Amino acid sequence: MILLFAQASVGLLACSQAYTTQHQQRMADPVARERAAIIDEQLRASGHAVGVPSARSSTSDKKQTETVAACSRQYKAQFAEVVEWLDRGKAYLDRSEAGEALKQNSMAAEAGSPEGQWRVGYAYRYQGGGVEPDRAEAHRWFRKAAAAGHPQAALQLYQDLYPDGAPGAASVDGVTLLDTALAGRVPDAAYEMSLAVYLGARGTGDPVLAAAWMHLSARQGSEAGIDSLPEVLKPLNDAQREAALALSHKLQN
Repeated sequence: MILLFAQASVGLLACSQAYTTQHQQRMADPVARERAAIIDEQLRASGHAVGVPSARSSTSDKKQTETVAACSRQYKAQFAEVVEWLDRGKAYLDRSEAGEALKQNSMAAEAGSPEGQWRVGYAYRYQGGGVEPDRAEAHRWFRKAAAAGHPQAALQLYQDLYPDGAPGAASVDGVTLLDTALAGRVPDAAYEMSLAVYLGARGTGDPVLAAAWMHLSARQGSEAGIDSLPEVLKPLNDAQREAALALSHKLQN
């Protein structure tokens, strides 16, 4: 694990709040997500609780920007080291050196990187890097990454735990996981949302809303969404189809 300077523990608290606020404002930004999670991991390691950032009204946009910039300068070397591990992890994997890829990604994961945690979880889920498939271990890493806002990890965990709109899809956990994936604009997340709506796991089974989500999924490139869209539209009349298409554009924005 990267050890940040002990004398900077107060700075860690300020940086944690600043990066978390930035991540909340820019959910689809992987850099904001990575830095927020890495700082939070160091905060836990230093014995501090990771809290919820104060309300936006208490901190001006200018002050927020200044704090993020200062933190980025202060921890530039530490962030760069995690990025290097991730780059090496991807490079080794691309060269089919899965064992070394897992080693590099594991170092990033231990440092708090959501991307690293996702990759390690994926290795355990699908037998990568020479490890035997271990769904429980995979889910442990997916859970960490999803909690930090990693959309692919959240979607994988949702699909594993709540397949085909299972009753648990309406639980707080199911809703949180799918909403995290949707915030990251993962195409299959919109497909899963359509399925959950259609089956009544999210809402009352509104066919127009289900079709709207399926439209969005198909437009984002989900193969499942593209294949399923005709079936979802089939029982709708012309007015409902027009309404679903219009609503899908609102959901996208």
